[in-house]
Amino acid sequence: MLDLVAREKSASAPTAVRSMYTAAVDNGDGYHLLYNTLTGAFLKVPSHLVKFLLTKPKTRLPIDDLDGFQRRLFQDGFLVPSDADESRRARLQYDARFNDRRRLELILLPHENCNFRCTYCYEVFARNKMEPWVREAIKRYVLSRARDLQLLEVAWFGGEPTLAPDVIGELSLAFRDICDQIGARYTAQITTNAYRLTPELSRRFVKEYGMKQFQITLDGTPEEHDKKRHLAKGGATFDRIYQNLSAMRDIEGDFTAIIRINFDLETAQRMQNFISRIADDFADDGRFIVHFFPISKWGGTGTDSLPVCDANVGRALKYELLEKAVDRGFGSRIRKEIRPMGTACYAADPNSYIIGADGRIYKCTVAFTDPRNQVGRITRDGTLDIDIDKFGLWVVNDGITDHNCQSCFFNPSCGGMACPLWRMESGESPCPTVKQEFPHALRLLAKEMAHESRVLEEAVLTGVAAGKEPSVGTNSRNVAFVPLSSVTSRESLSGSVD
Repeated sequence: MLDLVAREKSASAPTAVRSMYTAAVDNGDGYHLLYNTLTGAFLKVPSHLVKFLLTKPKTRLPIDDLDGFQRRLFQDGFLVPSDADESRRARLQYDARFNDRRRLELILLPHENCNFRCTYCYEVFARNKMEPWVREAIKRYVLSRARDLQLLEVAWFGGEPTLAPDVIGELSLAFRDICDQIGARYTAQITTNAYRLTPELSRRFVKEYGMKQFQITLDGTPEEHDKKRHLAKGGATFDRIYQNLSAMRDIEGDFTAIIRINFDLETAQRMQNFISRIADDFADDGRFIVHFFPISKWGGTGTDSLPVCDANVGRALKYELLEKAVDRGFGSRIRKEIRPMGTACYAADPNSYIIGADGRIYKCTVAFTDPRNQVGRITRDGTLDIDIDKFGLWVVNDGITDHNCQSCFFNPSCGGMACPLWRMESGESPCPTVKQEFPHALRLLAKEMAHESRVLEEAVLTGVAAGKEPSVGTNSRNVAFVPLSSVTSRESLSGSVD
């Protein structure tokens, strides 16, 4: 009788199972890398400790009987109650991010022309400097949101934004003043070719205008770069950009400079010397990171003559090049991309607006001439006059009803909205690149973080290696837990996510 009661009690006891958002990647060195896309928790641990996570069907573990290691997995979301509705949890996280009116993102085009004519560029340069009345209207709009605003994020884009440094200065100081008055946080970033980003201007951007991130493009060696990224009237640009970028090292302050490197099939094969050069000059300053991007048919007529990469080859080459850069001590954007909501597109965000030099409002920076992307205008009194039907094309989340998205382990990172434009044009699920190369990306992230801290390389004590149960704590050297949600020789590409 007592045995029957015990069995009934055991059957009704709450159990834990592996989360549908837990990815397990064999690192090939006796370790597994675990990452949970909902919580952002990251773990490198000896493979024998996680065998129970890899079984099919999923192993059920009585929650009351979890050992120290398993309980830590439970706390960080690798294990969840067997009756948990994880899809609902992911949806709540998405809604909390995108439906939060306390946050506002403005992507501003202070100048829509450009001093470059890059061979692969898709922009048409139809307008010039932002009109004065548009600047005043933007200030009025931000003031109208001041009552509830807690975070204002501004991104300067173009054209080339540094063609209008006075516009950037006027609006930046106004935004900082408004945020100071209401106690809101302000952050800004800029995408620039950096040809006009003199040491004086970059210092002003950081010190006075609150610029926290710069994206600056260098397409390989001077010879390769100057072929693709030349002045509008002809002329080389590499040397001046490199001088301006180098001068940023002397700026005291907290900022990130992303060195974006676009490549094609040919330049990828000649990239090693360039990686060595920039590593010698920048890798020891943690504020400088690299981002490789395969050139494709972006819309510019110049791409017709370039040996562009198809999607699969481009992804593979991207991670090969990233690995070489990480081996030289660089950081990358991988941890930002895989964190919860890290690959959800800004165009899908109902609190994100692009405002052009003439007051037009857009959602996407790669489709300015698409009528669906011209979703409204800002009026002189600071009101956003929005075409709600066009706006809805971008922000209504079809990923909610997309079975492929809802059943995907990567859903909390993108919410099914990695690219609304792709979904509109193809009708297909817009999977982000990092998901499609996730095993390689996670291995690369582990290597990158090992450069930053030896904790990932010193993760196993003699006792654990001998098969003893690990005693896991926040300072444990048995396993390495890294919460990415709060952050900020060639390997095989054939790895799988178990």
